[in-house]
Amino acid sequence: LRLRRDRSLARVLRETYLRQDFRFELPPLSYDDGTGPSHFVVPDVQALLSYLEVFELPALTGVVLLESVLRAAYIKAGPRTFARIRGIIRDHRRQGTVFH
Repeated sequence: LRLRRDRSLARVLRETYLRQDFRFELPPLSYDDGTGPSHFVVPDVQALLSYLEVFELPALTGVVLLESVLRAAYIKAGPRTFARIRGIIRDHRRQGTVFH
């Protein structure tokens, strides 16, 4: 239930589907010489916003951000914080990506 501006209640329904029909592959991040990330980090919204300074460190590579997490982070934190998150994705040295 959600409280509207006019103080009435509205029901909010969200459907979640787990899909088994596709594989998760990141070909641009796999390197033959072993320089690619050995692990991937997939944070949720709370972890991303709480530990954004950690995610901005250049030593942390292989960050996979879900599109729904990006949307929720923009709504919760605003455009300035979202610009910092986009910087993590755009920096090719960090080898981050967005999962759509």
